[in-house]
Amino acid sequence: FDLQGTLSYLSPAGLAILGVQPEQIVGTNFSRFFRPQDFPGVLAIFERVAAGERVGLIEFDALKTDGSLVPVEVSGAPITRGGVVVGVLGIARDVTERRRAQEGLRRYQERLEQLLQERGAQLQEAYARFDDTIAERSRAEQVLRDSEEGARAVANLAPVMLWESDLDAAVKFFNDAWLSFRGRTLAEEAGSGWLEGVHPEDREACLEAYTQAFENRAPLRTRYRLRRGDGQYRMIQDDGVPRYRADGDFAGYIGCCVDVTEQG
Repeated sequence: FDLQGTLSYLSPAGLAILGVQPEQIVGTNFSRFFRPQDFPGVLAIFERVAAGERVGLIEFDALKTDGSLVPVEVSGAPITRGGVVVGVLGIARDVTERRRAQEGLRRYQERLEQLLQERGAQLQEAYARFDDTIAERSRAEQVLRDSEEGARAVANLAPVMLWESDLDAAVKFFNDAWLSFRGRTLAEEAGSGWLEGVHPEDREACLEAYTQAFENRAPLRTRYRLRRGDGQYRMIQDDGVPRYRADGDFAGYIGCCVDVTEQG
C-alpha cells in the first residue's frame, strides 16, 4: 500500500483469501476489504504503521468480493527509503480453522460448565438429603463422576483435538480426535506422556508456555511440532483457558489443538 492506502500488489495467497483477480483489486483503497463498522479500527492500525511503527498479529474480519467475511490475522510494517516511510507492507493469514476451533472450545466449555452446575446442584441435594455416611456420600460422589463422564462424551464428539488438565497441571484427558491423531492410548498420553510427541526442539518452549499460563491462570496460546501416528511432525496451534467449578474454585485447564501445518 502507499501512504494513502492504495493497493499496489497482492500476493497469490492474498488473492485466494479474498477470492479476487489482480485486475479487480490493484489500485483500489484498502477500505474495500472491511465493513464500515470495522474500518475505523483498521484505519487506526494503518496510520500507526504509516507513522513508522511495526504492528503484528491483530485479528480482523476481511470482506470478500461476494460479501462474505473471512477471519484474518494481520501484521504490518513500514516500507522505508532513505529512512523515510513511503508505504505499508501488510501480511495477512486466513485463520478460519483456528476461529472454528476456538468456537468449538467455547461451546465445549459452556457445555462442561452447564453439566458441572447441574451435577453440582444434584450433589448438594444428595448431601442434604442423606446422612453423612460412607454409603450415602459414595452415591453423591457418583453424581460428580457422572458429570465428568458426560462432559467427556461431549468432548469426544468434537472435530478438533481437546485436552483437560487437573489442579497439579497434569493432563488427565485427551479426546478421541487427539488420540486418533497421535495413534496412542489415553494411558500413554496422560500425565506428561503427550510431551514425548512434541518435537525435541520445541519441547522446552512448549512446556514453559504451558507452565507460565497455568501458574498465572492466564489463557494459553502456543505452537509446537507434534508427532502424528505415522511418525510425521505437524505444526499444532494449542489454545487453552482456565476452568472453574460452580463455586468459583480453580479446577485446571481445558484446551483445543488445530493442525496449522498447511497455513505456513
